[in-house]
Amino acid sequence: MGDLTESSEERQKRIEDCLARGDAPLKPQFLRPKPEKPKAPPAPKPNEETDGAKKDEVDRSKDEDAKGKGKGKGEKRKRGRDQRGQNSAKERKMNSKAAREASGGDAQLCLTFAYANKCTWESKGSGKGCSFRHDVDAFLSTKLPDISSTCIVFERDGSCPAGLNCRYGSGHIVDGKNVSRDGTPLTPECSYVLNQPYMGHGGPAEKNQIDDGLKVSVRKKAV
Repeated sequence: MGDLTESSEERQKRIEDCLARGDAPLKPQFLRPKPEKPKAPPAPKPNEETDGAKKDEVDRSKDEDAKGKGKGKGEKRKRGRDQRGQNSAKERKMNSKAAREASGGDAQLCLTFAYANKCTWESKGSGKGCSFRHDVDAFLSTKLPDISSTCIVFERDGSCPAGLNCRYGSGHIVDGKNVSRDGTPLTPECSYVLNQPYMGHGGPAEKNQIDDGLKVSVRKKAV
C-alpha cells in the first residue's frame, strides 16, 4: 500500500501497476492490509491404541470386501435389490390389503365395475379374474350415507368415474346402476367410458395418466 501523501508520479505508477495486474486502482486510504494467515495447529501426538484399532478396522473391512468380490454374491445381491423396484409383488399386495383395511375392509366395489357397471379385467388377458368386490346389493346396503346430493363431476362431465362408490352419487346411481346425464346406465363401450376410461383420468385433454396395462408393463420392465 502506498503512502497517503503520494506524488503524482507515484500515483500514476500505482495506477499502471494495478491495471497491469487486472485490479481496479483504488486510493491508498481505502485499502486494508492483508490479514495474516492463521497458523496451522500442531499435529496430534500418535496414539498407539487408537491408531491400532483404526488399522484393524480398515484391515477387517478390506478382508470383507475381498471375500464379497471373490464370491460375487454381495455385490450381485445389492445390485439386484436396487434394480427390482421399490416394492416386491408380496409387498404390493400387503400395501393394498392395508389400504383396504384402513378404508373399512373391502368397503368399495371394483373401480371398473363401479364405473361401467361391468368388470372387464378378465377380457384384458389376466387369466386370474378380478379379486375385488362386485356384489352391488350387499355393497349398497352397507355403504356410508352420501356427504351431499350434488356430484360436481357428474354435473360437469355428464358421468362420474367413481360411479357406485361415489359419496355424492344420489344423482347418478339409479336402481343399482351408474348412469349418465341422460339416465342411461354406463357400459364399457359407451362414449363416456371410452373418453375417460378410469377414475382420475381427465379425458383426452389430460396427458399425465396411463392405463393399468401400461403400469403393469412398466412394473415388470416389459417396455
